[in-house]
Amino acid sequence: MTAKQLPDDTYLDKIYTMLAQIEQEEGAAMDAAARAAYASIDGGGLLHVFSTGHSHMIVEEMFYRSGGLVPVNPILSD
Repeated sequence: MTAKQLPDDTYLDKIYTMLAQIEQEEGAAMDAAARAAYASIDGGGLLHVFSTGHSHMIVEEMFYRSGGLVPVNPILSD
């Protein structure tokens, strides 16, 4: 597979277009996930977050950050 490079002056426009598409197509699902996470925490539950390998960074942003969410259970697997 050959990667297609974008001219420098179109890069940001392409990113904005992709983000708008994600918001349009996945916005309702992301909102539902956020509401479910909030309902769990608000009800005294935990937010269990899982990742492997390099995706640990996502979990680390939720758990290891100073001032981050306290009721988070990180499940990290190498």
